[in-house]
Amino acid sequence: MYVIGNILIAASYILDSLLFAYTIVVFASIIASWLHANPTAPLMRIINQLTLPVYYKIRKRLPETASGIDFAPLVLLIGIMLIQKGILPSIITFAASLK
Repeated sequence: MYVIGNILIAASYILDSLLFAYTIVVFASIIASWLHANPTAPLMRIINQLTLPVYYKIRKRLPETASGIDFAPLVLLIGIMLIQKGILPSIITFAASLK
C-alpha cells in the first residue's frame, strides 16, 4: 500500500500544478479579451486552443445572458478551485492513510 499512497500523492501534486498553470492560461485569455488582442498572434492561438474548447462546453450548459457577459471563464475558475481546494486535499489525505 505504501507505493500506491506515494503514487496518489505525486499524481495529486502534479494535477495541482497543471491546474495552476491552466489557471494562468485562463487569466491570460481573460486579459487578452479585454485588450482585444490579435487572435492570429502565435501566443493567442495557443491560448485560444487551450481555452476555447472548454469555454464552449461550459457555454452550452449556461443560460443565455442578456448583458453579453461571458461567465464561462468564471465558471471554469470556480471548477478549478473546487478541484484544488476540495478534491485534491481529500485524495492526499486518503493517500497518506495508505502509508
